[in-house]
Amino acid sequence: MINWCIQSLTYFIVVICVFYNSIGVALAEESNTLFRKKMIAILISPEVKAITMMAEELETQINLSVCRFFLDIQGLPYSLDPRCESLTSDRFDTVVAAGPEALSYLVTQQWSYPAFYAMVLNPERILNKNQVFCGVSLNIPIVTNQFNVIRQTFPRVSRIGVMFDPVHNQAWFDQAQPIAAINNITLVPLKVNDPKDINIHFEKTGPSVEAILFIPDRKVTQHTVVIEHIIKSAFHFGIPTIGYNQFFYESGAALSYVVNYRAVGKQLSDMIQLYMQGQPCKSTGPVYEVWLNRKVVNKLKLTVGEHLPVVIKEDE
Repeated sequence: MINWCIQSLTYFIVVICVFYNSIGVALAEESNTLFRKKMIAILISPEVKAITMMAEELETQINLSVCRFFLDIQGLPYSLDPRCESLTSDRFDTVVAAGPEALSYLVTQQWSYPAFYAMVLNPERILNKNQVFCGVSLNIPIVTNQFNVIRQTFPRVSRIGVMFDPVHNQAWFDQAQPIAAINNITLVPLKVNDPKDINIHFEKTGPSVEAILFIPDRKVTQHTVVIEHIIKSAFHFGIPTIGYNQFFYESGAALSYVVNYRAVGKQLSDMIQLYMQGQPCKSTGPVYEVWLNRKVVNKLKLTVGEHLPVVIKEDE
């Protein structure tokens, strides 16, 4: 009788232990699932200051756990965070491609939606037609009164040269021409089929324009030394230049459209959180300012408008 009681009690204890252990495993799995649903991955590539600034602000603003990944020499993702392990779609609720190389990787891996991007110029050139990504590009849309800002800032500038490779940017020029014309600006093509063509435009009296507008172009703006050479050459002929980031401003451009990289991080954070609340996602351009370089303006004796646009920020 005693042995039977002991055996029954032992069996009961075993059953209870198995039951509670099963509950514990289930709760642990549920907890891990909930944790994973709150995780997002940020793939950063290339590792440059501007992209890192954006990522830092995104991590600060977003109310979610974040895993940072980078691409190694072989182009494979890795993380320095022991929590993160591998970059796979089943481990994260969503992923962010920070930079063009990061976006290219996700595209080749055929990463499914939801996926976001930031700090990418012309993302449509990387994405496949059947892939749905949402994000904040580095493109400052022409329709956001870009030429109107130039016209209000420099009212006497009506002929603007655009230096570009027609293979890659003829479509941009064709789109921009009628928009510029609305603001009484004539765009003059300064085509660069070969980098050597740049010097040709500055021979003798220089180009017949009143300003030169830089746009992202592989043959013109890929190397900083070329940008500096163009700005100095234009300055020699009394022609102001208009750039699109802080480097142009610091190199002597009279006017520069400068993207606020930390603000882009907040833009993307808001976009992701709205998506997770069930709202549709719509891609957009970056938050930016327009910096007026008074030192250059004064040296070139440029006429500046009396009432500057609100986006203008002047050097102190």
